[in-house]
Amino acid sequence: MEPLCTGHYIAETDLTAHPARAERSFGANDWKRLRSRRARYDPEGLFHTCLAP
Repeated sequence: MEPLCTGHYIAETDLTAHPARAERSFGANDWKRLRSRRARYDPEGLFHTCLAP
């Protein structure tokens, strides 16, 4: 199904299968907002996240 997909449902995707899967689970603006929040509140990457790298 990968060639036919336009995104992923975050709770049902294997985020370790490909780095872009987490990003494709959100809209572009939402992804940027999540990344900026992480940079602000966890700049050292202390907590595990699907927002890496």
